[in-house]
Amino acid sequence: MNVTKENGVLIYPTDTVWGIGGCILSKKNYDQINTIKKINTNKPVSILFSCIDHIREYFELPESISDDWMKSFFGLETTLGLPIEWAKKDIPSWISQGSDFVCIRCLQGNFFRGLVDGLEGKAVITTSLNLSGESPILNKDDAQVFREKHAPSATIVHSDQLVLSGHSSTIVRFLNSEEIHIIRKGQRFEDVLKTFEVLSARVL
Repeated sequence: MNVTKENGVLIYPTDTVWGIGGCILSKKNYDQINTIKKINTNKPVSILFSCIDHIREYFELPESISDDWMKSFFGLETTLGLPIEWAKKDIPSWISQGSDFVCIRCLQGNFFRGLVDGLEGKAVITTSLNLSGESPILNKDDAQVFREKHAPSATIVHSDQLVLSGHSSTIVRFLNSEEIHIIRKGQRFEDVLKTFEVLSARVL
C-alpha cells in the first residue's frame, strides 16, 4: 500500500483510535479536515511520521533524546510536544496555530511507511476521526460509515494487522531540554513515565 494522493484527505487506523489527516504541506487538507469534523475555530494538529530519521530531518533534538529512546517512547501510544524553536524545517503556521510547540507522533511499520512516505514532505498532519465534541472512532465499520456520511471524497486505508487500543494517547511536552510537562495521561502512562528515567529532564 502506497498513498500518493498529495491533495487528498486520508482516513486510517493508528495504534490508538482511527485518524484523519493529509499531506503536511497542504493547507487545503487542513481546511477540509476542519470542515469534515465541523470544527468552527482553527485548532492545532499533530504531525505523524513513519520513522525516526524523518523526525530528525525536521527537528534538532537534544543529545539525550536518542533513537532508541524515541522508539521506546513512541511504542507506548504517545504524542510528543516539541518546541517550535527546535524545528530545522519550516513548520506551516496553520499546524501549530500560534502555539510555541508542535505535537508529533511516530508509528513505524510497513503500513505507516506506505501511508506517509509517498507524500511530499514524508509526513502527514493527523487528528482523531470524529465530529467535534464526539468520541473518536475505534473500528473500520464505523470509519467507513463516517466517510460515507461526512467525507465521501476522502481515501480510506486500513490494515487488518493493526490492533487499536481504543484509548487516546499520552501527550508529553518538552518545555525545554530539561523540563517535561504531562498534558494528557493515556492508558500506558505509567510505562511512559519509566522512559523518562533515562533522561535528565524533570517531569512536571
